[in-house]
This record gives sequence, structure tokens and C-alpha cells, in this order.
Amino acid sequence: MKTTTLKFCTLMLVMAGSFSILPRMSPAAAPAKLPPTEESIRDPELARALRELLLITGRKDKNALMNYLDPQIRCSFGGCAGPKGFAAHWKLDKDPARSQVWGVLEDMLLLGGAYDAQGSGVYYVPYVFARFPENRDAFEYVAITGQSVQLRSAPKLDASVTGTLNYDIVKVLRNEKLPSMTLNGRTYPWMKVQLDDGRSGYVSGRYTYSPVGYRFSLAKKATGWKIDFFVAGD
Repeated sequence: MKTTTLKFCTLMLVMAGSFSILPRMSPAAAPAKLPPTEESIRDPELARALRELLLITGRKDKNALMNYLDPQIRCSFGGCAGPKGFAAHWKLDKDPARSQVWGVLEDMLLLGGAYDAQGSGVYYVPYVFARFPENRDAFEYVAITGQSVQLRSAPKLDASVTGTLNYDIVKVLRNEKLPSMTLNGRTYPWMKVQLDDGRSGYVSGRYTYSPVGYRFSLAKKATGWKIDFFVAGD
């Protein structure tokens, strides 16, 4: 857990020194890249809450996580609502140690987040949801979430590398069934993607994130920052 906490703290320092100076662009001029950001550094209380949430995921501490849930939390676009609904949805009420919520939450936290662009004060994690350009179809495109991510000629690790991607926004080509790969005990699908210049290839789903994938929001309440939205899809 010390490793993931160090990654998170390092991410925050890098964002403070680099991406904070990037100019904001209008949706019409949105670039084909989406570099990461971590805007919680503006509010020490928010930054502290995010660090604590990362520690909670490492401990798989159900009670501590439940304390961060807003009483009106929405956890699906269907009938899942409230802390009890959240617990049932993620099977925290049956076998919390095996719940998939811990891996999902950790992945989001390590990516970084951003405030609502409309100025509401709501904070979204991960940044991919908050900053995805409007001129890209959220159901057809994904963000590459790393640097020097290898684009391969086939969906396997020993396939030739045909290029490298750095925070690119790429189109997903869904015209074939692809295998998955396992990294550090987690399973990720291979994805066939197309770049803006027309080239295509395969990348591990470990290094991609969809703007309609899992995301959550934190809102500042009288009792502190609370998670009031934790969903996937649209």
C-alpha cells in the first residue's frame, strides 16, 4: 500500500509542476491528447480525503469507505441509491474483502481528477470523465492513460511494436473478438484502436480508460467531502 500511496503523492506533485500551466482549450479546439491532471491540490482538505480513500482501498476497509458515502449517493442509472444500495451493489454487505470495488476505486484514484468545468465545486475522478473533449464520441473513443504505451501489430506481448502512444485519444475498433491479458493478478482486455492519422494497432486495456467507464464525484458537505455519485455507463 505504501507503493500506491507514493504513486498518488508523486502524481500530485508532477501535476502541480507541469499540467497546471496548460492553457484551457474550447471543445472545438480540443486536442487529440488528454494529459492527466490532479486538481485536488487546490484544496488541502480535498487532497487529504483522496489520500485517505486510497489508504482505505488498500486496507479494504468497508466501514471507512461507507463513512465517505453521501446519504443520497447514486450508484447506478437504475435503482441503486443510498449507502445500503451501494453496499449491496458491490457485495460489501456479503464479502467485503472480495468486492471488486477496491480495484475499481484504486484505478480511478491513481489516475487523478478534476473539478467540474461549470464551476459547481464538484470534483470528478478520474480526470478522463471530467476533461474528455466534447467533439469525441464518448462511446467510440478512449483515452490512453500513460506515456510510451506500445501499439502492437497483434494482441499479444511478443508482437512487433508499431508505435508508441502518449496520452492519445484513440478510436476503438470493435470488429473482432480479442483475448485478455493478466497483469499483477488483474485481467485486462486487448483493444484494437485507430489513431487520428489512420494507423491502427493493439494496446492493452490496462492503459486505456473510457469517459463512460466508472467514475465518481465528491461534493463538499457540512461534514466534509462526500462521494455522491459512483457509476459507469450513461
